[in-house]
Amino acid sequence: MIYIDTSAFIKLYFPEIDHSALMDSFRQLSRETPRLGCRTVAILHIACALQFSQDHFISFDDRQRALASEAGLSILPPEII
Repeated sequence: MIYIDTSAFIKLYFPEIDHSALMDSFRQLSRETPRLGCRTVAILHIACALQFSQDHFISFDDRQRALASEAGLSILPPEII
């Protein structure tokens, strides 16, 4: 017998993405990699946040937080203890 819990299903939202603008943002942000040491996925997350015009960015990675701040995003939480 197979039991399927329908409450476990989630709805996914796939917003429209301007891939060209996303890659332009990614390339611009990746120029800071030698200085900050950000990883590819961290840079992509920031580029996506900028693409979706987000005001805040949540991260606990110091390097990612530094790059997001330089990109003009407000970082949450303000401090990591």
